[in-house]
Amino acid sequence: AVAARLKEHKAEIVKRASDLAAKIDPNADPVTKAKAKIEATENAFAEVATRVSECPSKKNGGDLGFFPRIGVMVEGFSATAFSLE
Repeated sequence: AVAARLKEHKAEIVKRASDLAAKIDPNADPVTKAKAKIEATENAFAEVATRVSECPSKKNGGDLGFFPRIGVMVEGFSATAFSLE
């Protein structure tokens, strides 16, 4: 049940990000387009997180802010977060 809900939320984020990215000026330079696509994805995530998250970070659109590798988040989450590029 949880996995299915997460897949639904991911699909909603992807769709919303795509809708927002479609509004990007097609004549913009590649860097501007890339930045706008990132911003569209961040905005889509924030919209969904604000609505469906059960975490206190929902008031910030799901943004957890900066945190150290050890001592603040549960180890599994920290290990995963810090393994990303």
